[in-house]
Amino acid sequence: MSRGFEIGCGGPRAFRAAACVGYALLLYVCQMTLWGGLPLTSHISLELIELIGSWSVPLCAALALVCAAAGFTAFRSAKPASFRAAVSIAAAAAAAMAAGYPLAAWTGGVDLCVCAGAMLLAAGMAASFCLWCLVFSRMGAPRAAESALVSVVISSALSLATFGLAVEGLEAAFFAAVALSALSLAYALRDVRASCADASCGARRLRHGAGAFSSLRSLLEGVRVPLLCACAIAFAVAITRMMSLTAAPGMAAAVNMLGVLAAAIAAVALLLFARKKGREGLSIGIPSLFQVLFPLVATLLLVMSVAGPVASAAVGAAVFALYSIMFALVMPACIEGAEEEGAPCVAVYGFFVGAVYALFASATYLGVVLFERGESEASVSFVAVLLVLYVLAMADAIVHRRARASAAMRPHAEDACAAGENPSAIGEAHAAETACVGADARLAARAASKGAAADGCGPAGEGDGGKRAPSEARRDQAHAAPRSGERSDEDPSVRKPEDPIERRCLNVARAYGLSPRETDVLVAFAHGRNVAYLAEHLVLSTNTIRSHSKTLYAKLGVHSKQELIDLVERE
Repeated sequence: MSRGFEIGCGGPRAFRAAACVGYALLLYVCQMTLWGGLPLTSHISLELIELIGSWSVPLCAALALVCAAAGFTAFRSAKPASFRAAVSIAAAAAAAMAAGYPLAAWTGGVDLCVCAGAMLLAAGMAASFCLWCLVFSRMGAPRAAESALVSVVISSALSLATFGLAVEGLEAAFFAAVALSALSLAYALRDVRASCADASCGARRLRHGAGAFSSLRSLLEGVRVPLLCACAIAFAVAITRMMSLTAAPGMAAAVNMLGVLAAAIAAVALLLFARKKGREGLSIGIPSLFQVLFPLVATLLLVMSVAGPVASAAVGAAVFALYSIMFALVMPACIEGAEEEGAPCVAVYGFFVGAVYALFASATYLGVVLFERGESEASVSFVAVLLVLYVLAMADAIVHRRARASAAMRPHAEDACAAGENPSAIGEAHAAETACVGADARLAARAASKGAAADGCGPAGEGDGGKRAPSEARRDQAHAAPRSGERSDEDPSVRKPEDPIERRCLNVARAYGLSPRETDVLVAFAHGRNVAYLAEHLVLSTNTIRSHSKTLYAKLGVHSKQELIDLVERE
């Protein structure tokens, strides 16, 4: 299972303050439009189910499409967007949000205008979310997690402060939030340089891989489990929200405010608990949140089916709070996954959020279809409960299966790591090759050396290793046999590579006391390799590689691959 991210602190205060406040304003805009904070019913004479079908479903669908398009664009681009281009996109996104609501609310409630306004608003929000991901990526995953939770608290405070205002006051607050969020984004983008420059080599390798599907799968490798859990949470929240709104339509505003308050309390509790435990004391991730949500939602659905409308309001508030916390953790999860896979963070975030909102839109539309049919409320609620429990159970089974598989692989990975800890078979065959080709040769040699040690408990040709096929033995000998005069117990202090990048890496390894395995990870990362590549060529599990990379980052005092590369280049 993918690990979470530790909550930490630090960073330039002005930059972090602008990021927290600006992102909180965008979350406030999202809460007002997607979750019913704006009184659309005062302008549009539609029933609740009809309004959800004409407004919420197109809004979520457009969010999914635009986020996926932004992710695809970032994935295919050769270099990150310039500051001028990013600010232009932020301004266009703010204009789209400012124009989307009036188009839907001030045109007489025409269905086509409502749908078009929702899609225009969603396009602006999606572009802004992707740009904020670019900003938060400069903090690294641990600090991004803390900042995102702080933003949840600020947006909840804004929602509570504006609760009960007249329609004109709420609309003025909406336009002010859009404008201030765009200004904060432009300010924060000044400090964003080439956030994805460290991902250029890995992104090129993914783009020119076996095919589009394989490239996308490799891109999302680091966030596969969080993505599955987030999609299951989105489906459950969408259906449960529909059930609570139809059971108590007159309590929609109260449900929203209770949900906002619960989200703020949960975020503050997580932040305080993290401070109490210290930087190493708390690890937060979407899979961990999913393990809490599954039994909680099942219990709430049972209570709602028995207790009636009052319980429905409580259930709606609870699922809103859970979704708010989950969405706050999406950005740091994508930043962490992008760092591990050597991919642009906006690409990972765009595809991730696109998938989540696509499922949210589908589940919301399914709820509209179910509750519009006019059948008995009990039968519809029963079908909805079964759907939610089925999706959650399937996701839980898949997560546990992957966790068991990872646990089963861990002893073998540790044995393999112990067998290959001494990099005795790494030669200097890369001297006449380019940097990336040299990294390939070194990793292949490491894998061949470890295979020989595991088979024969010694050099190639001894023990069981001598029984291998001649072609395999020749291949291992060509890649792994040390040259005449080389030391067989090579370590970072005696290796003298001709590759300038590896030479700098070995200087760093000596200065910081890195182990041979950590040195291999450092060299691979410096050449643009990612976790999946290392796991394949070192014949280790991805969890083992991530453990080495986490230890490496801690020893070097860095939080991202870009900081690691900067450290190597300074040597």
